[in-house]
Amino acid sequence: HTTHTHTQHTTHNTQHRQQQRTTAHNTPTPNSHTHTHTHTHTKAVPLATKMPPVVAGQRKRRSGVWRASPPTMPMLPLVLVVVVVTALVPCADALIAPPLAVLPIVPTHCTLDKAGAASEPYGVVVEIQGTSFVLIPDTGSANLNVNGPACIDCVPPLLTGTFPPAMFGDANFNISYNTGAARLSAVAVPAVTFGKLTVPDMSLSLITAADELIPPGCNFQGVAGLGYSGPLFVAGNVVPPLDFLAGVGVPNAFAIQLCKAYPPEPSTPTPGPPAEQVGALFLGGYPSTRIVGSMQFTPLLNAMRVSGSGYGVTLSSVTINDVAVSFPSDVNVPAPPFGVPGAPTSAFTVVDSGTTRIWFNTAANTQAVRTALAAANLVTFPAGTSAADIEAFWDGLHPIANATLTGAGSITLRLAGTGSGGGASDEVVLALDLDVVFAVGTGYAAGAGGAGSTVGLQQVGFCLSATQCDTPVSLLGDTVFKGRVVYFDRAARQIGFGTAAEAPACASPPLVADIDQFPSPLFAVAPIQATGCPAHPIVLPVTTGASTAMVLPDTASSTFAVAGSDCPFNCFVHPPFAGDPQPDTQPYHTILNHANATLNPSITDITIGDLDVSSVVINAISAIDETPPDAFFDKTAGSACFNAFQGLWGLGPRNMAALPFPLLNALVGAGLPNAFAVQLCPDVQTPAKGEQVGSVFLGGYASANVASGSLAYTPLKHLGPAGGQFYQVRIEGVTVGGTSVVFPDDVNFAGPGFGSDTASSPRPLPRNDSAILDTGTPGLWLNSAANTEALLDSLEAFVSFPATTTATEKAAFWKGTQAITGAQLQAATGIDLSVHLEAGAELALPVASVFSQDTNGALSQVGICVSGGRCPQRTQSDVTRLGLVVFQGRLVYFDLVQMQVGFGTGQRCNELSSAADIDRSPVVVQTTTTTTTTTTTT
Repeated sequence: HTTHTHTQHTTHNTQHRQQQRTTAHNTPTPNSHTHTHTHTHTKAVPLATKMPPVVAGQRKRRSGVWRASPPTMPMLPLVLVVVVVTALVPCADALIAPPLAVLPIVPTHCTLDKAGAASEPYGVVVEIQGTSFVLIPDTGSANLNVNGPACIDCVPPLLTGTFPPAMFGDANFNISYNTGAARLSAVAVPAVTFGKLTVPDMSLSLITAADELIPPGCNFQGVAGLGYSGPLFVAGNVVPPLDFLAGVGVPNAFAIQLCKAYPPEPSTPTPGPPAEQVGALFLGGYPSTRIVGSMQFTPLLNAMRVSGSGYGVTLSSVTINDVAVSFPSDVNVPAPPFGVPGAPTSAFTVVDSGTTRIWFNTAANTQAVRTALAAANLVTFPAGTSAADIEAFWDGLHPIANATLTGAGSITLRLAGTGSGGGASDEVVLALDLDVVFAVGTGYAAGAGGAGSTVGLQQVGFCLSATQCDTPVSLLGDTVFKGRVVYFDRAARQIGFGTAAEAPACASPPLVADIDQFPSPLFAVAPIQATGCPAHPIVLPVTTGASTAMVLPDTASSTFAVAGSDCPFNCFVHPPFAGDPQPDTQPYHTILNHANATLNPSITDITIGDLDVSSVVINAISAIDETPPDAFFDKTAGSACFNAFQGLWGLGPRNMAALPFPLLNALVGAGLPNAFAVQLCPDVQTPAKGEQVGSVFLGGYASANVASGSLAYTPLKHLGPAGGQFYQVRIEGVTVGGTSVVFPDDVNFAGPGFGSDTASSPRPLPRNDSAILDTGTPGLWLNSAANTEALLDSLEAFVSFPATTTATEKAAFWKGTQAITGAQLQAATGIDLSVHLEAGAELALPVASVFSQDTNGALSQVGICVSGGRCPQRTQSDVTRLGLVVFQGRLVYFDLVQMQVGFGTGQRCNELSSAADIDRSPVVVQTTTTTTTTTTTT
């Protein structure tokens, strides 16, 4: 059952599928006679996720609202008939429950009195390779970093083991935080567990040297960056953890709740993560039961994704006792050298959970707040308090005994609203609790030595020290999180602030079941158009600004690249696609469809179908190898392939490399579910240039475009950082007319030469036990010349040649380079060439579809790629590629959450679809067995 929803909430279902089994509560008596009838039927049901089974009395979610389940009724004594259902079919309104996670936030006791401006008081516990690590939940960065075995200045625990690198080239890099720096090495690990949710095949960074990143006596072992990936060209940008979470189906949002209270450090610390709780991290949404009233939303600013990795908002004003602070300069404009040189410097303030207190972007702005606070009469100091002590108090580093709050006054921050309320009434108003800005006797104020040795009132809400509070960008740190639930809705590009409810208490154990508010997923559809180019017959239009580029959709690569303005001579595209390289970027080398290319990363906004995606990375092609001359762009003016396209969109999955950063990653990061579908018409070669011959569905697929009503699935193999950038499936066999083709070599084997076209441009190798789904290859290309010959031999009986045809002409015909007039198909009607995949999926191709006859009656072989033949790759493939010929006439659904590919017979292939046509809940075919038992008592 597929249900569409257009509300703000992602809909849920109770977990009936697979895990729930209702058993009979009634056992027949010895004198009973039992008749059993079993009926098996197939039903399309929502994809299940690994959620606990629903039991009697447990709450069920329906349309985002919790409702109590009625208790199970007791079974009455039976006299005649009992009907028992042994496997439940989901009810009509049952919807998919996405994977979610909750992590308690624990105290690290890395407080101001201990670490000063480098304090990091909050941590979450993440498990890696069986070891628990306390990591700082940091919305101001995007890397997951953890103490590595080579870190001599790190305090255990350390992540031990041997892991493959997770970047192209040198996997070692440096990164600087506001509190310290570290030397890191990017690696791929088999799994990382967040709460009870395990994410397989993740990349992270091992800390090999920590330069004051973790102050002495602080109980944490790394950083969990919760931000976006920063600029592509900044060293060390591995795939962020939230992108991995979105990749396994977690809704693209999270929330942080911090308690106002903070426990004192125990006199005798215990090993391992702390038992106390000072908040919670909710992955996938937020719990409405933990806030009072409704969320106030402020928009996220795109400029932050260009210049950094955090969450940028507009800070409209700071008022103290209802008087606005007069700032000498705009608090939202980053001061040099923040961000990337040459990148846009649009105004923003960062909401940063990894920062203690509120910071301002210039010394003059900081002093303006300090002066306003001191003049507001918020604090009463004891008689005789020296001016030096008062100055130290406002610095935030010196508590004063017997100082008290006056009991009156207010401090309020205002952020820009979303525009829905109109004018100032739409602003987000954050009234800071004075007990949060000023603390007494907490872990902040009470310390063992140093400036915090005196127990008294301390200013802990703002970083106002002229010597320690130097930052080029304004930061809204933990002060705005305390006593609130802050919701980062990455899909809708907004941040919500909700006042925490008194019950449940902030320190009460958080539950996954509490999360009931989710972002609405985004979807998009782009039409596939014909090119008239036999080697590259299909393209997708992608728009940026006023320019539209036609790009090749390629499921066997992950780079998005278009001809740049600095590639006028050997790109052979007229006019070049608009877009200059990003300033101060370093070009890098890669392979585009077996041609060596030099790319420059650039950041822009693009439109795909009816979806606008902000601040994504594209790559401008600045040079491309001309050998072979038509390996990518055809330079022959007047040919069918000349200027047929201007670039390539690699739809492949993310891999272990930071470069190139796949556009598909950016789309999932923008809020699309981690799935897409490619639908092609049966014929993509003969339609005129620009005619629609299919669609790409981003985020799901349209079941209305599947004529068969359901999809046949096969597992995806070896995805993840260590698995490369390919969609691999396993071939169980190939038949022609029902007769198996005997291959001399294993068709699933990938030879050692694949993926290493040049020494300077390596690609992750596929595992050597599966084939690749490749829309960038027009035909079916087997992994050895001997296997190709065996397949062509099985097709010879279906073609008759004129008596005058020479052996050379026949060889050219089978290679796909020569059409022969008078050649005829014979006895091919109703005969299929079938590729049988793991788990029973079958790709049946009519034998006639392997051949094409032109208007002059000349017959060509077009479905099988042969070395030196019509396919654009000239050399023998070392891996079996299932190219466009297996996509034609089908809808192929890449479900990257469930790690499977579905195949269905397509319909409506040349009709323009919209995002509204995509099923909001992807479905699979499930076989359900219902057993009816009749018991008669004698």
